[in-house]
Amino acid sequence: MMKLKAKYPFFSTPKQYGLRQLVLFSLLVLLISSCKVYSPQSVPIPLFTEKNEVLLTGGINIPAGIAGSLAYSPFSHVCIQAYGYTSAEETYYFQASTGFFWKNNSSTRYELLGGYASGKGKRIKSENPSYLEGEYDIYFTQFNLGQSVNRKQNIEYGFGLKAGLFNVSINDYGFYESNGLDPVSYFNKYFLLEPVAFVRTGKRKIKSGVYISGTSLINLKPEQRLFPFHNLSIGFSLQYKFSLQRKNN
Repeated sequence: MMKLKAKYPFFSTPKQYGLRQLVLFSLLVLLISSCKVYSPQSVPIPLFTEKNEVLLTGGINIPAGIAGSLAYSPFSHVCIQAYGYTSAEETYYFQASTGFFWKNNSSTRYELLGGYASGKGKRIKSENPSYLEGEYDIYFTQFNLGQSVNRKQNIEYGFGLKAGLFNVSINDYGFYESNGLDPVSYFNKYFLLEPVAFVRTGKRKIKSGVYISGTSLINLKPEQRLFPFHNLSIGFSLQYKFSLQRKNN
C-alpha cells in the first residue's frame, strides 16, 4: 500500500491516476484552443433537499476564466440562483434562474429551472488586429438530476440539460468580412441545447467539483453567418453549502 501511494501521490489506484492524466490532457487541448465569442458555462447544480439551504460556489472555467454562483432555497421545493463568469479578454456571462426541486428518496434529487442569461465575447486574429465581437441573450429551461453516493453525502454526481432560445448580435471588424473602418453587423438566432455532467467530493458542507459542459446551436434563420463558439468546456469548483434552518433542540 505504501508503494502504491508513492507512485500515485494524488490517487489511491492506477485507474484513478490514469483518469487524472486524461483530465490534464483535456485541459491542455482546451487551453491552446483559440478564444471564441461563446462557450458553455459550468453553472453549479445545487441539489437542494430542503428550504433555507444556501450554496456558495467559486471556480475556474476552461476556456480560461473565473466564475461564481449563489443559490438559495427560500421555500420548500423552490430555489433561485445567480451565476457570473468573466475572463481577461472582455468576455462576461451572467445568468439568473428560478424553479423547483424535489426528491423521490433519500439520495436522488431533481430540479426544474427557468431563466435568462446574457453575455459578451470577443475573438481576435493573432496575425492582424482584426476581431469579431458579439453580445447575446438566452431564454432557457433546465432539468437537473443528481444523486449522493453514500449516506454521509461525501460524493455527489449528476446531469443537467439546458434548452432555449439563443440570440446573438455580432460586429465583424475584418475577421470574416471587411467594410473599411465600419463593422459588418448581423444577427443570428438559434435553438440551444447544453448538456452538463458533474461530480463533487469532499465533506458534507465543503466540496470540490469537476463539470463538463457542451453546446449545440441549431439554426432558426436561413442563411445565417458564421458564429464562432466552443462546443465544450470544463469547470473546476469549490463550494460551501449550509442551511439557515434552525435545528430544534
